[in-house]
Amino acid sequence: MDVLKAKVFPKVLAGLLWLVSFALGLLDVYFIWEIFRTLYVKLGGRDAYLSYLLGNCLLGLVGFGYLAFVIVSSEYHLKHLGEAPSWKLFAKTIGVQLIFPIVAFFTI
Repeated sequence: MDVLKAKVFPKVLAGLLWLVSFALGLLDVYFIWEIFRTLYVKLGGRDAYLSYLLGNCLLGLVGFGYLAFVIVSSEYHLKHLGEAPSWKLFAKTIGVQLIFPIVAFFTI
């Protein structure tokens, strides 16, 4: 029974961390867009159309980058499931992903 727990628990935990990371990443895409638009206005941008245009271009780039990161990191996690490199990548990823809501809290 302990062997089953030792094999199943890390996989379940990795799956849950991946879902948390996925959800935080989606929120980060939105936060990056909001941070950009807020900074655009605070730095003197007066043209609302241009702010939406630039913001949506940034949204496309960030969204594409996030999609690429999800694919690459998912493959990495599947290859190293339950091993130390996978846990370290989860820690770094979630650490970076928590920066954007904090920055958004202070800028928006």
